[in-house]
Amino acid sequence: MERPYRRHKRYLSVRLMTVLVVPMLFINMSSLGYALWNCSITTVVSLKGSSTIPQEDIEIVYWHVDSTNMYDVNCNDEIFGDELKIENQVDGLEIIADPIFPSWHLTLVVGVKNVGTVPVNLAYAIYYWDETVSDWVPTDEAGLRTQFSIIYEDGFYLDNELTNPMPPGYLVSVDETVYKKEQITMDEDAPQSLQGKNFTFRIEIIATKGGI
Repeated sequence: MERPYRRHKRYLSVRLMTVLVVPMLFINMSSLGYALWNCSITTVVSLKGSSTIPQEDIEIVYWHVDSTNMYDVNCNDEIFGDELKIENQVDGLEIIADPIFPSWHLTLVVGVKNVGTVPVNLAYAIYYWDETVSDWVPTDEAGLRTQFSIIYEDGFYLDNELTNPMPPGYLVSVDETVYKKEQITMDEDAPQSLQGKNFTFRIEIIATKGGI
């Protein structure tokens, strides 16, 4: 009478082991896929004045990470300040993400305040650092995607929840803060030729006198 019971118990254990081991293998293989990519990206969000507005008339007064899928490479339960570093600079922010991988993304919200004496228009320009000429080279959203498989999306908003887009031609009043979305994604189909590359980009927020 005891023989069938023992057999049933042994089969149950085998099934349980299968259920536990297969997901563990899947997680480890997925982690290995990320670990094989060792690219990094440095993005500088900087402020720039113009012939009509000095740079000191605009300031970055706020920022926060809205979303990211950064991977905890060294498994120390810390990402901010480790794989993802965001530091205040004299004229903006420096964001370093290391490593990044296909489908990696980061959405950052930056608050820009008019601390001058007149209303201002805000615009932006994109550059990448070219090691061959040791200089910043102008580019655009299409250029980032073609050359680096980086998808860049942005926009100015009147609120930090990014629900109220800033209208075209909007004048930022004195003491007013507006918010810029910086969304950076590595294309899920990024080619292996980008493996091991270190990308450096600059997003320049430019202020000009209102009405010009």
